Amino acid sequence: MKTTLNIDDDLLARARRRARETGRPLRAVVEEGLRHVLARPAPRSRYRLPDLRAGDPAAPDPLERYSWPELRETIHDSPGAELGRNFADAYRDFTAGVDLSALGLDPDKLFGNIRDKRPRCDDRS
Repeated sequence: MKTTLNIDDDLLARARRRARETGRPLRAVVEEGLRHVLARPAPRSRYRLPDLRAGDPAAPDPLERYSWPELRETIHDSPGAELGRNFADAYRDFTAGVDLSALGLDPDKLFGNIRDKRPRCDDRS
């Protein structure tokens, strides 16, 4: 079968040189190279998430004290202002001393949603 390929100039020169040295056509050298590469198992590349950890790794996890329903309530902006305040405060404590802007994070955007929707201690009756 005929096909057209764009091959790096240096690689093509090396393949032509190998064909001349072995007395075979360039096509045979290219086919041998393809067979050799395709005979090996394909490397499995695993996607790795970038490490964006913040805070002291030895510090206790501030979210462990909350149940999934409590976290879900906070995340989805449901009633639960006390939890929202505690969550924002715990996260702020957890990331204390960490330059969040160096990680491309804006602390006001991170905490603003929780902070703005929770009542202040003096707002409670």
